[in-house]
Amino acid sequence: MKIKTWEIALLIAIILSVFAGAASAERRELSENLIRLHVVANSDSEEDQNLKLAVRDAVLNKVSGLLDGCADKAEAEKIISGNTDALALCAEEVVRERGQSYPVTAMIKREAFPTVKYDTFALPAGE
Repeated sequence: MKIKTWEIALLIAIILSVFAGAASAERRELSENLIRLHVVANSDSEEDQNLKLAVRDAVLNKVSGLLDGCADKAEAEKIISGNTDALALCAEEVVRERGQSYPVTAMIKREAFPTVKYDTFALPAGE
């Protein structure tokens, strides 16, 4: 039996759909299990953007220590919520070390995030 071109195209489309569906489910699960950090810069200036990255790095370092051995997202949210003052102080220290006096706050809240693509992976859109 000879396979027609449209049958091959249909088979390829089905296979791609299966893989895309599996990848989508994996991204959705990842998104549901993430707590994302959102550092807001004072402006779009290069100096403020560099400061934002320095704050991000310091806060991520602090959070990593706090969450060492954390079992799940709910526990992580509880730990972060209980340490927002320490996280704000960490960020404020970086801001002051860089010679700025911007106000700093830290909170945990629901926020919509777009898909973010990095060199080696992407974080899916989610809340």
